[in-house]
Amino acid sequence: MGGIVTPTEAGVLAVLYGLFVGVVVYREIKPSDLPYLLAKSAKQTALIMFIIAAAKAFGWLLTFMGAPEVLMSGFALISDQPWVFLLIMNVVIILLGCFMEGGSLMIILTPLLLPALMKYNIDLIHFGVVFQLNIMIGLLTPPIGMLLYVITGVSNVPMNEILKDLWPFLIAILIVLLLITYIPAITLFLPGLIAR
Repeated sequence: MGGIVTPTEAGVLAVLYGLFVGVVVYREIKPSDLPYLLAKSAKQTALIMFIIAAAKAFGWLLTFMGAPEVLMSGFALISDQPWVFLLIMNVVIILLGCFMEGGSLMIILTPLLLPALMKYNIDLIHFGVVFQLNIMIGLLTPPIGMLLYVITGVSNVPMNEILKDLWPFLIAILIVLLLITYIPAITLFLPGLIAR
C-alpha cells in the first residue's frame, strides 16, 4: 500500500514469508516437501490460467462477432429510464461473469457502456463500483465461476459442497448489489468526502 513494491512483487514476498514461517518458525514444511508443493501450486496456477485464456478467447470472439455492440444498441429500444438500464446491466454483467473472466468483461464492455452511461447521466464512480460487484458475483456463480475453481483448489472441498453453502451469501451480495445500484449515495459518500 505504500508503493514500495508492485502487487506482483508483494505476492512474491508473501510466498517467501509463508515459506520462511513454514520451514523455520513452525517447522511444518520440510525441504523434501517443496517439490510436491511447487507441483501442486503449478497445477492450480495452470488451471486458473487456462480458464483466463479461454475467457479471453471467448471475449475476443464476442467482440469480433459484434455481439456487445448489438447488445448495447438494444438498450435504447427497451427504455430511456436509467433504473431500467442499470437493472439490465446488472443481469447482463452477472450472466457474462458466469462464463467470462472479469478482466475480459471490463475490456469489452467499458468502452461500449461509456456512451450509454453519459446518456443516462450515471456517475462513473458509482457505475464502476456496481460493475465490479457484478463481476464478483459472476465469478462466484456456476457454471464456470472462476473463483469457485480457485476455492475448491485451495480448500480441497468438493464443488457441490461449496455451492450448497454459497447460496445464502450470494443472496446477501445480490441485496447489497441492488442497494448500491439504486442508492448511489452509498458508493459516492466516501469519494465525496475525499473530493472536498
